[in-house]
Amino acid sequence: MIAALALEMGVHDAAAIGRVYPLPEVVMKTAREPSRRDLSIFGHPSIKDASLSLGQLVRENPKASCAGHLDVILEVDRDPRFLKVSGWIFDQVSRTAPHSASVVDREGEIIGHVITGASRPDVASAVDGKAKRSGFTGYVLTKHRDSIGFLDALGLACRVAVTIPVGTRNPG
Repeated sequence: MIAALALEMGVHDAAAIGRVYPLPEVVMKTAREPSRRDLSIFGHPSIKDASLSLGQLVRENPKASCAGHLDVILEVDRDPRFLKVSGWIFDQVSRTAPHSASVVDREGEIIGHVITGASRPDVASAVDGKAKRSGFTGYVLTKHRDSIGFLDALGLACRVAVTIPVGTRNPG
């Protein structure tokens, strides 16, 4: 699913895309039209129109808090416009992980998206057994690296306030 998110957002993440198609450059070009028309995987609610929402303001801030953490921020090889982020998010009230989340800056602007479903036995052990698939991976616009503020769970009315992991801030 992360390869589909990369293609939807136009992120040239050769490592992720290469897991589903051997020539990332080719599929980046051929995926543009199906993505634009929300065909096949690009119509999935977890990724549909992810690229179009970048830069938009969140309409309504979720009032409830989710549990979660932004663990890692990495540069994307071959695409300096984006950073790859990973961590976990879980709604302790409904005892579920969202399918996806928007990454929002402190001003309320959508600056990225993540897909959940990655195995996190550590979170399941520490937080709730149902949080086993609360891990996420996704992408954030590099220019907003130091202003990441929240993860807004899509489909659940909750939000995680995040801090940038130590050692991942811009050096200058």
